Amino acid sequence: MEKRAQEAPGAAETIADVSELLSELARRWAGRRVGALNGYRQILSDYGAGRTDVRKTASAALRLTAEEAVKYPGELLDLASDYASGVARMAGLSAKGARTSPGSQRAVHDLMLSGKIGETATADMLIENPRDAEVTIGFAATAFSTDARVTKLTPSFDPPTCTLPPGSERKIAVSVKLDGRTVNAGETYAAQAVVDGFDDMVLRLNLAVDAA
Repeated sequence: MEKRAQEAPGAAETIADVSELLSELARRWAGRRVGALNGYRQILSDYGAGRTDVRKTASAALRLTAEEAVKYPGELLDLASDYASGVARMAGLSAKGARTSPGSQRAVHDLMLSGKIGETATADMLIENPRDAEVTIGFAATAFSTDARVTKLTPSFDPPTCTLPPGSERKIAVSVKLDGRTVNAGETYAAQAVVDGFDDMVLRLNLAVDAA
């Protein structure tokens, strides 16, 4: 009984610490979703007040939706990683491979693709694993879009997934088939992709469809 009495305060403190951690993560998640909701409200408000027309309103909504589609899985990984790190610190352990800076900024990398209608636009990129543990990566991408519309084209990655040993690098081929029913010659399009496994890395893919 005496031993349990001595352990109780430590257990209570641990529960309090976990509760505080969960509350902080919940506040961060709610804050990010409120920001997106306010963005949609502003778009509708501008349209209702006559400050934008239907085309500009649709374009703004599509851009915001595309941005959220990319950020959403990355933010979930943020919270999971920070939760694991926090619990590990409470237990006096180190969370291997987890980030220790909540809310850290993602690195955005630009990649340019171009080609003519009927061709396959391709580009290569090199991804390096600077960590001391192997990492399995994959890709989650949005469809290509302009300011006015979102197409049905999404980029392909070869290989779509791979495992990188510590300190290694791998060339990834990015491609998209330029279908004349979906894209127009002379236009430029953009897409974004989250690199699963490196949740702080975002790819910004710029596609230029050359004139015939």
